[in-house]
Amino acid sequence: MRRFFQIAMNIILAPIWILIAGVVLLALLVIYIPVMCSAFVAGRRWRRALRIAGRTQSPYALLRSQVSGTLIVDCPSLGWNTTYCWWTPDDIQSLAPISMPTDEDRRNTFKSRDDGKLSHPFDRWVYERYLAQETGTAILLSTRRGDRLATKLHFKFPSHKIIWSWSGPCEMDLDQQNEQSEE
Repeated sequence: MRRFFQIAMNIILAPIWILIAGVVLLALLVIYIPVMCSAFVAGRRWRRALRIAGRTQSPYALLRSQVSGTLIVDCPSLGWNTTYCWWTPDDIQSLAPISMPTDEDRRNTFKSRDDGKLSHPFDRWVYERYLAQETGTAILLSTRRGDRLATKLHFKFPSHKIIWSWSGPCEMDLDQQNEQSEE
């Protein structure tokens, strides 16, 4: 009797679960596809603008040139494990007004927001001077696995120093500034 009851309930509830799953899937598709398409188009526009400005280069061209400098491994988002690799002929460690923070220092700055900013001052300096689309001077080498590329380049040319930067909080700070200026 108990088995009969379970089978009957499964037969009765199955269409309801299928209907709920279909509605959830449709909602995800309606939201997810436009958001992903928009992000893809924005990323292509950003890379195109950098290419037009002469701020993109193949890592192999950098290897052929054998010019030393600094490789910037940038985390443009928080929590997505995405890293970009940038290059500049400058020695950032000697030019920076403050020393490069640890990841823990960055997390503490993000959590505390003492100065009203989400980003660490070192990351803001690197972002404004080297990474920003309008004011930056660094050359984009890769938008995929930038940490691995920087390690390979550093292995082949130890004269290239590596620094880490978190530009994600810098972008969030800019978004907050823009929202406040619109009000």
